[in-house]
Amino acid sequence: MRRPRYCMVFVREVTAIFVVAYVIVLLSLVVSVGGDPESYEAFRDFLASPGMLVFGVITLLFTLFHSVTFISLIPRGMAVWRNGKRVPASTIAGPGFVVFAAVVAVVLLVLLP
Repeated sequence: MRRPRYCMVFVREVTAIFVVAYVIVLLSLVVSVGGDPESYEAFRDFLASPGMLVFGVITLLFTLFHSVTFISLIPRGMAVWRNGKRVPASTIAGPGFVVFAAVVAVVLLVLLP
């Protein structure tokens, strides 16, 4: 690819595949919880396997990348005008990054003792 911007768009779209794959894993977890205790324990053991831990870390990184790029794209899709001037992109995307950071902080506080 000759244009780096197109490459980043392609990478962003590929990250969505990992997001969908993780949703499937979470739905499988819900199904196993609804089943018998043995199937739930087997699924928990599967999630604790080294391959799934690596998959989880990769998915986390891709999800963070996907989220940050999504927030960065909001000003491009939403033109806000005030007093005849376009509102700066940082003013539109900034609150999204603040909320994103707050949600990540709360999740980390809950998950990490």
